[in-house]
Amino acid sequence: MREFLAYVEDSSDTFAAGVETDWVRCIHERVRRVKQNKSLEVEFMTFGLLLSEKGDESYAQGMRMGLEQGMEDINRLYGYLLKNNMSTELERSISDAGYRGELLQKYQADGLIATSAGV
Repeated sequence: MREFLAYVEDSSDTFAAGVETDWVRCIHERVRRVKQNKSLEVEFMTFGLLLSEKGDESYAQGMRMGLEQGMEDINRLYGYLLKNNMSTELERSISDAGYRGELLQKYQADGLIATSAGV
């Protein structure tokens, strides 16, 4: 695995000539063939760019969804605390993220508040 990671860092013919792992040599041979065929190389590069862009979009979408779900969970917790006249817990949970997390886990585990993942 180390040899493969080193190859990823330096995929030159010089480096590849010194590798001991057969599958790394096989990968290098395929990379070399792609680089010799310019139209194929362009296709691979275009495909790589598309994957990168899709990955960035998916990451951003996942972050937005996670943020929304987290906000929904916190709102459910605050609503539960208000409804049950738990002002001391509410005040502390607003300023103490660790305590807020403990309350979320406790009340979700006890089924007292729903999780956004289950919605």
